[in-house]
Amino acid sequence: MKTNGFAVLLMAMLAVLSSCKKNGFEIDPNSVNLDVKIERFDKDFNNIDTVNISASLQSMRQKYGEMFDRYVVNVIGVGREGDLSVNVSAFLNDSMYKEVYAECQRQYGDVSDIEDEVELAMKYIKFYFPEKKIPRFGMHISGFNQSIMATKDMMSASIDCYLGADYIPYQDIAYSYQIAKMTRNNVAMDLVYAYIYTEFGVAENGTLLQSIIDNGKLLYLMNIVMPGRTDKDIMGYNDQQYEWCVNNEKQMWNYLIEEKRLYNTSHLVISKFVNPAPFTSEFPQESPGQAVLWLGMRIVESYMDNNKNIGLKELMAEKNAQKILEESNYKP
Repeated sequence: MKTNGFAVLLMAMLAVLSSCKKNGFEIDPNSVNLDVKIERFDKDFNNIDTVNISASLQSMRQKYGEMFDRYVVNVIGVGREGDLSVNVSAFLNDSMYKEVYAECQRQYGDVSDIEDEVELAMKYIKFYFPEKKIPRFGMHISGFNQSIMATKDMMSASIDCYLGADYIPYQDIAYSYQIAKMTRNNVAMDLVYAYIYTEFGVAENGTLLQSIIDNGKLLYLMNIVMPGRTDKDIMGYNDQQYEWCVNNEKQMWNYLIEEKRLYNTSHLVISKFVNPAPFTSEFPQESPGQAVLWLGMRIVESYMDNNKNIGLKELMAEKNAQKILEESNYKP
């Protein structure tokens, strides 16, 4: 099959654009004293001594605190009613749980690569935001319930939600656009994003523009603290989805302006644009979901490029989305 030369050149240019990191924010990781270890809640929970289960459960509660209590009540549901000891024993002896646990251990026996990437991100956070508390990080099994569990002092990834796009059971519980991200490659990014979202967040009420800019700030920061990742990685896009955004940046922005969407305050309208989906509502079906958040990242990039005196702390503290837009001189 012949390869179109222009197409190859275009993809090469996109790859370069996607991999460009923000200048001026690189740090020497060795200058930051921090050691991140992934705590294996999944293994500790599986190794509960069912003969001396009361003491074993108490030991888990002492070690993991809120994480343990929320896990048994809200995640796997064994602590909602009835005898916790009996319910936990039944859960651990469930054949489906055993099968999933075995697969998780097969794929996540060694998690040093994930530890290294999360540690690097947290070193960036500690360098630029020294007042922020660095949480504990862990892994658990949720029964395909949720990808990330966040408590006041711990971020934990449900590794049974990251067993690969070809993991057959996913076909019955998730959509294809979700399955594409249920891979090991996304564990570190999701843990870091969960932390950043928890610490900096987005406005709960406001305009679509506010949501676009707030999310753009989070994505921009993700790019800084995870220097080994590209814009495409951070957005969770494949080559075609990323290419679509690059090729349609101006059209997307013009649509939002012409159709008066930017200052819409309807939660229903905003959620259609910013929530995960197979494609972005009101855009062609070829568009990736959350394409407007990619625009937000581009606006924030332009803002920082045109305001060299603004640091990361000042950026994340700035809540005026209109100011960021105006001072970005964004021209797609």
